[in-house]
Amino acid sequence: MKVFRQERAGITELSKRYVNEHLAEIGEVEQVKIYVDEQGDYITEIVGSEGVIIVDGFSWGYGGEGPHGLLWLLRDKLGGDVSIATIASIVLRRDEQVKSAAHVWNCRGWKPDYRVGLRNKPR
Repeated sequence: MKVFRQERAGITELSKRYVNEHLAEIGEVEQVKIYVDEQGDYITEIVGSEGVIIVDGFSWGYGGEGPHGLLWLLRDKLGGDVSIATIASIVLRRDEQVKSAAHVWNCRGWKPDYRVGLRNKPR
């Protein structure tokens, strides 16, 4: 599996550029995972059928540039039905988010799920 890891920068525009450069290389996008790592950085993993992209320039829990970057990814790049209100409403407790992904969007057949964002349509 290919792993594309952006150099740590925490800059939304750099993460958007990195996603644009590598998205075609990871195959069909299956999931987007978001969490905060051990260093306190906001991490977004875009998991495809052939690889993964990991960036740190998207965030959540407020209405700023980082959450708008996550919105861009989920809605504009992946075609999901999600709003900035959904992303701004995500609140993660620090002790729960370090060891595992706190939110996962399954990206095949997007369907609104206003509790957590988006999920798969039933097959």
